[in-house]
Amino acid sequence: MLLSGLLDLYERSEDYAKRRHPGTGNPTGSALGKCAAQMQLLRFPALSNPEPMSARAIMGFEEGDDVEQRMLARARKVYGEALVGFAQALAYWSCPVTPEQASLITERMAMGYREPGAVWGRVIRGFRPPRVRVREGRALITPSYPIMVERRTGFVLDPKAGLLWVPIFIDFTLRHPELGPHVAEIKAVSEFEFRRALLGELSYQKRAQLAAIVDATGLPAFWICQRKNTQHVIEISYSPSVVGKVRVRILLNTRREEVFFVDGGQPVSTTPDGVALWPPDEEWTFGEVWTPYDPAILAECRERVVRVLTWDPSQPPYREYGPAPFVCEKCRGAGKVVCKQCKGTGETPKTKKPCGPCGGAKMLPCEPCGALGQVAERTLPPMPCSYCAVKVPPMPCSYCAVKEKCFEPAGLEKRFVVSRYGQKPAWVIGREAWGKAALTIHTPPSLRLPEPEPVEDAVQPSMF
Repeated sequence: MLLSGLLDLYERSEDYAKRRHPGTGNPTGSALGKCAAQMQLLRFPALSNPEPMSARAIMGFEEGDDVEQRMLARARKVYGEALVGFAQALAYWSCPVTPEQASLITERMAMGYREPGAVWGRVIRGFRPPRVRVREGRALITPSYPIMVERRTGFVLDPKAGLLWVPIFIDFTLRHPELGPHVAEIKAVSEFEFRRALLGELSYQKRAQLAAIVDATGLPAFWICQRKNTQHVIEISYSPSVVGKVRVRILLNTRREEVFFVDGGQPVSTTPDGVALWPPDEEWTFGEVWTPYDPAILAECRERVVRVLTWDPSQPPYREYGPAPFVCEKCRGAGKVVCKQCKGTGETPKTKKPCGPCGGAKMLPCEPCGALGQVAERTLPPMPCSYCAVKVPPMPCSYCAVKEKCFEPAGLEKRFVVSRYGQKPAWVIGREAWGKAALTIHTPPSLRLPEPEPVEDAVQPSMF
């Protein structure tokens, strides 16, 4: 009885049924930085059979909505209605399209909204997008046409200009008395995402969304980020004027400030003593982060939007994320590692005789890969640890709603592994099956990491 009553509180709510839907696959808003394959498959639900959104995820969205409304009300109370612009205003940024792409998008716009592959939008020749205009000290999103105020407008195709205008909603605009007009985005985030944002490593999805907002409005944007479990709040500035290293300013509970520069995910203090450590969470509540702007992301988003809206289901999806390469991290594919006994010298330190374990060869077969240089299987990227992960997968495929369809050719297998928190699912792909499927991962250029230096020959020492 109690359980059924508890379920009624959530399942009978107004937005529950709507939010259970995994998504339409429209490349707008926060979805701009998601994997193109995910959005392509979501646009054809009969083909991909996506998993519905979990109840816990819906609760997290509702909490984020509450935080956004509270922050908007607080901004209006502090700065006044005259300095706070439209909440959830509709803005547009453009993507160039070829005549062939424009023709296909036009056909899909004419389809019924619930038809697979239909594009949400309309064709308007000579379209003039809404622009930011300051009037009486207030930053406004001024629409060109009254119809553009409607939330149902969607994408706008201007075939004459060869442009596809992509809609994006902003939380609100704020005209600061000293800094001028800005676009504010509000979000309540997890422990992992907050820590990475504090160190200047914004998620790719958030950077893509903010870059589109800056391009659509012509205003600098900042992200007010609130940690869910501790209520810490930071303001992250992301605009073309921010260049160089990541700068973090922490306001301690004693009202004293500490400034850090972040390099490689590690804070470097700039206080006079030069040895100050990153303050513990108990000693501060508010912070400010200046994150360098990456203009390459916007070009990647433009390609992703067109690629998603023009995708043909008879073609393989454009996977941007997936399992890590099957090369062994221990030996970097060499199959051998440096001998720990002699530390790569091949002889004992005192007697100078040949080392016993390696017989003077300086190297030993790599145990994790069986001296093959490659591991037998990989798991799809999970949500990494919030404290130990410096470089993290930007798109945890294990949480994707269409992962089974996306990696079906590679024989994706679900297993349960035991951790200190109990059993947890893991999605595993074998090396042989991956090779036979010949799937390709198109990592976005701005997310590509430099390749590790290879081991030139078998006698070259390796520290991995």
